Amino acid sequence: MHDSWLGLGNYAVDTSTQVLIGRPFGGTAILFKKEFSGCIYAVETFDARLTTVVLDSNVGPILLVCVYMPWDIGDTECYQNFTDICCKINTLYSDADAVHANVAGDFHCQQGSRFFNVLVGCANDNKFVLADITRLSGVFTYCSDDGLRQS
Repeated sequence: MHDSWLGLGNYAVDTSTQVLIGRPFGGTAILFKKEFSGCIYAVETFDARLTTVVLDSNVGPILLVCVYMPWDIGDTECYQNFTDICCKINTLYSDADAVHANVAGDFHCQQGSRFFNVLVGCANDNKFVLADITRLSGVFTYCSDDGLRQS
């Protein structure tokens, strides 16, 4: 790390057993300049797939989330895990009483996947903008009156 930066993170590998579960070097992290350390507060998520902080700003608290969503291997458990992470993001945003949120990371989701409607629902519930949606085959925009719609 550089002397002028700090970071928070979660290691995604369970080392409590002899058999390692997860990628051997995976996890989530948020880096920030030391000069902002007085206005950044860690939020415990109890989930290695989420690293979360609240940034106190002049417009109010801003929730910053780094996420590594489950990969879809076709079973019920990965779908439930994906849904669970979206629910945790909803709760984190609500509990932080934040005026804005930025959720970034690897969502393992694309238009047409069985995870897509869950992600869109999470975005609509929180009035989030899906900013990187142009990488999908359709172009979507967020509209505050009725949620996500295809352009």
